[in-house]
Amino acid sequence: MKLRPAVLVLFAALALALAACGNGDDGAPDPGAVVVEATEFAFDPATVSIAADTDTDITLDNVGVVEHDWTIDEFDIQIYAEAGEAITETINVPAGTYEIYCSIPGHREAGMVGTLNVGS
Repeated sequence: MKLRPAVLVLFAALALALAACGNGDDGAPDPGAVVVEATEFAFDPATVSIAADTDTDITLDNVGVVEHDWTIDEFDIQIYAEAGEAITETINVPAGTYEIYCSIPGHREAGMVGTLNVGS
């Protein structure tokens, strides 16, 4: 199938227009979203800061080779991801500082801990 030059120009213009529109991402982080990578045996970032009393999407991206979770006991929050899986949950917690850890046996003891700083 041979495309006419006018069709090629139309496709090129459409591609440029779509590229210019983008997805609305200006490179700035979404203040309502956090991505935490889980590996053996650490979180990256280990310290997460979010706003208090605000819905915040937390994505646990397990880039490790075994299962991991992101647990906060005070609120019964546990985001669990199999190896190679990314899971997003929305949390909303009051101001304070909370320990984050992986509850898979042995992971916390191996140093898989962090801190959640929730500002007011």
